[in-house]
Amino acid sequence: MPAGDPGSDEDTREYPVFTGPYPRPTLAGPSGKVPAIGQAPSPPPAAWPGEGSALGRGLRAPAVSSAAVERRAATYGTSVLAATAGIVLLLFGVILTIVGGAGVALPDLMDQVVRIARDADLDLRGRELRTLLTTGAWVGLVLGVLHLSSAFGVFGHREWGRLVGLALALPGTLLGAYGVAQSLTLSQAGIVVGAAPVAAAVIAMGYGIVLFGLVAGGSQFRRTDADQDNRWDGRPAR
Repeated sequence: MPAGDPGSDEDTREYPVFTGPYPRPTLAGPSGKVPAIGQAPSPPPAAWPGEGSALGRGLRAPAVSSAAVERRAATYGTSVLAATAGIVLLLFGVILTIVGGAGVALPDLMDQVVRIARDADLDLRGRELRTLLTTGAWVGLVLGVLHLSSAFGVFGHREWGRLVGLALALPGTLLGAYGVAQSLTLSQAGIVVGAAPVAAAVIAMGYGIVLFGLVAGGSQFRRTDADQDNRWDGRPAR
């Protein structure tokens, strides 16, 4: 049967020999770069749904109003009584720190005070008087620092500042009242007390203002009701 006869079972046609080149498949990744031989193409990055699609609108973060953001911030009330107490603590702290610091840092000042005490015929020896004055200067310096710390704590709406102020004001008020009573008693007995009653009265009144202001001015240290539990439910402030 002749070659190429369609009725034949055997194909005897001649085909040209293909010598190449063979086409290479394109394995470019999402970035457009073709990976090296033996390297798998990188998977496509997870794309965020477009804002215009329904899925994108559903996954979009909810808008938060400025009022809700302000509601999350810790806000405190302001009390005139507590602020006044802080001012008095600040003044007492400045005075005590200056006096105590001067006594500790200036030994010549201590010597001058000892000489004045000797001229006043006090029943104390020079060494005993100097030890007493030095101890008093250190105590005054420490108390001054505590007063200043308490004042800054009160101004900063800190509860620890209130507690330190109360711890200073209660004994200060009692000592001031006791000084006024003792000065009046000595004055009635004919003993010259000078300006001691006035100084004691100032101390008693000052610490009394601090004590009353820190007790009655609780709003200075209390956060508003919206932020009291430090949680936010996503609703705007009322």
